[in-house]
Amino acid sequence: MEHDKLTLGQVMQEAVEKRLLDLHTAIPATIQIVNVDRTVDLNIAIQRIGPDDVPYSVATLASVPVMFAGAVSYSISFPLEAGDEGLVIFNERDIGSFIKQGNSGPPTTLRKHAYSDAVFLPLGGLTDNNRRPVPFGSEGMILEHRTSGTKVTIKDTGVVITGNLEVTGEVKGATV
Repeated sequence: MEHDKLTLGQVMQEAVEKRLLDLHTAIPATIQIVNVDRTVDLNIAIQRIGPDDVPYSVATLASVPVMFAGAVSYSISFPLEAGDEGLVIFNERDIGSFIKQGNSGPPTTLRKHAYSDAVFLPLGGLTDNNRRPVPFGSEGMILEHRTSGTKVTIKDTGVVITGNLEVTGEVKGATV
């Protein structure tokens, strides 16, 4: 299609589509390195397509903060290792000040959906290679070590611990 024959609507559509090519929201990634500061270096799992329709890999994302479920008083965390997969999320605005200070305020820069404002959400079982053949919710809420089979299952009828149990401290009100 020749540019001198485009309608205003077509020009606008092309501009929007070109801009969307550089809009980063969320994409699967694999951990390359686990850093000591609770960040990870990531390889994005899906290649981008260049203007010549040739796929290419994005450079490694370095020092991406890891997100675990948690609140002020409680949190869930687990060890991560190279090869673990998850979702890298590109925040709408610059999150640098929030990460450092933890309070609300204006962004430090005007960047939007930038690689430098990414966070990583580990999601074991994202690919078919790592999914367990257990239907969702069939046993209750499960905390599990995948290779050893050790797990804590919370059911509506009680708690089941599978594996060796080590107790440090006093067991109160125990009935066996």
